[in-house]
Amino acid sequence: MDVVWVLGGLAANPALTPAALDRLVAVGGWAVDDELAARADLTDRHVEQLARHGSISALVTLVRRRRVPLAAVEHRPWAIVALLDDHDIPEAWLWRVAAERDSELRAELALAAACPPDLLRLLAQDPDLVSSVAASAALTPALAEEFARHPDVVVRRAVAANRDAPASVLADLAADIGDRTEAAYELQLAVAGNPAAPVAPVTALVGHPSRLVRLALAERSDLDPDSYRALARDVEVRRELAANPAVGEPLIRELATNDLRRWISRNPALPLDVLADLAAGIRIGPAPLPRIASATQVEIRRFAAGPLRALLAQHPDLPADVAATMPDDPDPRVARAVASNPLVTADQLRRMTARHGGAVAAGVVRNPNCPRDLLDDLLGTEAGRRLLRAVAAHPNAAPATVAALLDHDDHLVASSAAANPALPAEAAERILAVVSECDQAGKSGSSICS
Repeated sequence: MDVVWVLGGLAANPALTPAALDRLVAVGGWAVDDELAARADLTDRHVEQLARHGSISALVTLVRRRRVPLAAVEHRPWAIVALLDDHDIPEAWLWRVAAERDSELRAELALAAACPPDLLRLLAQDPDLVSSVAASAALTPALAEEFARHPDVVVRRAVAANRDAPASVLADLAADIGDRTEAAYELQLAVAGNPAAPVAPVTALVGHPSRLVRLALAERSDLDPDSYRALARDVEVRRELAANPAVGEPLIRELATNDLRRWISRNPALPLDVLADLAAGIRIGPAPLPRIASATQVEIRRFAAGPLRALLAQHPDLPADVAATMPDDPDPRVARAVASNPLVTADQLRRMTARHGGAVAAGVVRNPNCPRDLLDDLLGTEAGRRLLRAVAAHPNAAPATVAALLDHDDHLVASSAAANPALPAEAAERILAVVSECDQAGKSGSSICS
């Protein structure tokens, strides 16, 4: 048993007994603190223990959930920085953090959007922090102009990539297109990939010698039609351009060729009639394509009987009458795509499994309606690790099956089993007993087995 992973799963299990929860909080450690801090059933005593002895991230979670007051982090500098952008932190605390010797901590402070301007100026005086200040969401116009002239290209590049830098500064950094030095290329690449950069100087980079710069341009949403059309003629970037919804429908239709099928199919603005023409060669992945996910009910009904049927079967909000016809579809692609949909009943899952076998197994085990007997049957078919992970996490899995999977050598299978509310209470006790044995034998570097 991989105790660390199993403990992390157990800490997330919503069906823990009060006694088991008490023991887990007492065990503590990085593997469990964060999961425990997110639980809704923590008592005030649990919260006090976690706030005092738990991880920094657990403390931050407790503050965000208002289970402990902000004052609890006053002397925990990493927690202060983590909370800075979503809490009103007293400025005096921030100045104390700035005086810490930990340069990584101070760099994180510099990057925060809520870092006060005077404090940011102070941090900028540290040569080790200049690039962090240049990348800061709190960067002031004065500092941006100063750092845009910095001798170190790393600092200038940080300004060029900063979405909060003034547009005039970004334009200047991209200006000298004729400069063929490596430093100029780095700056132009950073500006090209910065959505806050003004469009005029960026458009001038369309014919840039660097493919990386042109790739960054192909992903932008603010270029003019002529610039997009010029990029479409560029064989080195047209694949990425094909996935960009900003290029407009006429160009999308021109790019919808078989050699660009993989990329154009990901375009959220792809017309469904174009997608239908390409559908036969599109591999069905674990999630619906963007344009499929945004299809309206009217569009689903219009296209559900045609080439888009298998792709539409993954839609998150299928009309019930359309969904009812899909589990018994003779096409395994359709059955596989709809198998995880909660509208599919247990009987339909049994029929599609009998008809298509392993082709639909991955979706069937993810369906919340999958019955216990079918889960057991699928486990007996030399299931792969992904299938085992899904079974281990399924609330309908047999308690004995879940307990047995705690000892699996795949840590994701074991942790999923530990987090499953179907896990028997005695199995949870067994996990905690193993931890106690480790501690007693002195095999732990902290409070849990290494």
